[in-house]
Amino acid sequence: MTRTITITGTGTVRARPNYVVISLEINALHQHYDVMMDQANQQLRGFVEALVAIGFQATDVKTTDFHVSTRKEREQDRVGNYHTIFKGYECTQKLKIGFDFTNEQLGTVLAAITDSMVNPNFQIDFTVKDEETVKTELLQAVAKNAELKAQTLCQAMGAGNS
Repeated sequence: MTRTITITGTGTVRARPNYVVISLEINALHQHYDVMMDQANQQLRGFVEALVAIGFQATDVKTTDFHVSTRKEREQDRVGNYHTIFKGYECTQKLKIGFDFTNEQLGTVLAAITDSMVNPNFQIDFTVKDEETVKTELLQAVAKNAELKAQTLCQAMGAGNS
């Protein structure tokens, strides 16, 4: 009869962030579709030009989502009835740019974003450039931990190292 025990390993890896990804969102809203698209394209151009001015390539800016929809709001009239009012066409562009992390470079990029007058909402994520190496190190730590647990259990049960 074969006896089987399932062992779960845990592991920890520490890595210094050496890469920054800035994700941002630019919005344009206007009653007329053509005007709204012109605004959206102007915002995108302004953002890209600001980054090119500090040394990035236009191709470094990646679009992660592009969405056009209508915006409607419910408003109450004088007698209390609600009506749906067309507010315009809305374009949402989600973009990202990644670069090697230094405080100086991050400060330069943030200043360029601010000075571009695009006024985006953005989020800064600190990460590692070579995620695969970190994942491999983590898997090795997990396997080593699981092996140690298995050996301890086998010795405690007198089952050897099988």
